Amino acid sequence: MWLNSKVYLTTDAKGRVIKIIATDRTKANCKIAFALIKDIKTDVLIANRVCDINDILEYTKNKGIEIVIPLKSNRKLKISFDNSLYYYRHII
Repeated sequence: MWLNSKVYLTTDAKGRVIKIIATDRTKANCKIAFALIKDIKTDVLIANRVCDINDILEYTKNKGIEIVIPLKSNRKLKISFDNSLYYYRHII
């Protein structure tokens, strides 16, 4: 039993859970995020800033997935995203 745990979800556009991962708090958010999106069929990935990592950006680019992720302030290459779509990340 974990005293400190986190639950991560991947959902579809209607907020229905597709994948769920529970971890202890020592796991890196970005590594869990990549595990959540890998092998999921989608056209758009809406995620929080924690998903702004090269592995996720490269994976989505190779799969032709549109990313809707606000980029970290220290990222040199700026990529625009759809703010109106980003608003819907709260559905879950």
